[in-house]
Formats: sequence, structure tokens, C-alpha cells
Amino acid sequence: MECNNKKIKVHKIVLALHSPVFAAMFKPPMKEAAENKVEITDFSFEIVEKIVQILYDRNLVPDFTINEFLKIFFEICCKIFDCNAYGRVCFVKI
Repeated sequence: MECNNKKIKVHKIVLALHSPVFAAMFKPPMKEAAENKVEITDFSFEIVEKIVQILYDRNLVPDFTINEFLKIFFEICCKIFDCNAYGRVCFVKI
């Protein structure tokens, strides 16, 4: 994955399991499937990096505030990447 000319190593299966949008990206004839990479241009590297860390394990981001958490999942993940399952889980826990 690349964001603002910085690279983040991530397993495609992790992205695909958490988002139907990413799952679709990794199927032919999509550019991401052919090039074996995803370019994110809409968000800062720091936000994308935190999203990836959370997808692997929420405990990897211990300094993450509730406000940051809500902003990322409700405004970014749920609306753009269709990670609705996380939105429901987050809402219930809060």
C-alpha cells in the first residue's frame, strides 16, 4: 500500500477480509490486482497507517483516542471502504 509516496506493508487478505471495496480491488481486471498495490491519496499517511494497524490488532495503537477512533471508522472506513461491521461493533462498545 502506498500513501503520499510512503509505503506500508500489508497483506492483501487482511484488507480484503475487512472491506468489500478492497476485496474487489484485488480481483482481475482491477489495476490493484495487476500491479499488486493500492494507492491511497485521499488521507494522510498517519491516518492510513493507523487504519492498517487497527485492521491487524486494535492493541497496536494504544495512544489512539476515542475521538480519533470514531473519526476514522465512521467518517472514513464505514463511509468509503464499507467497513460497516466495525461501525456497528464500535457503536455497541461505546
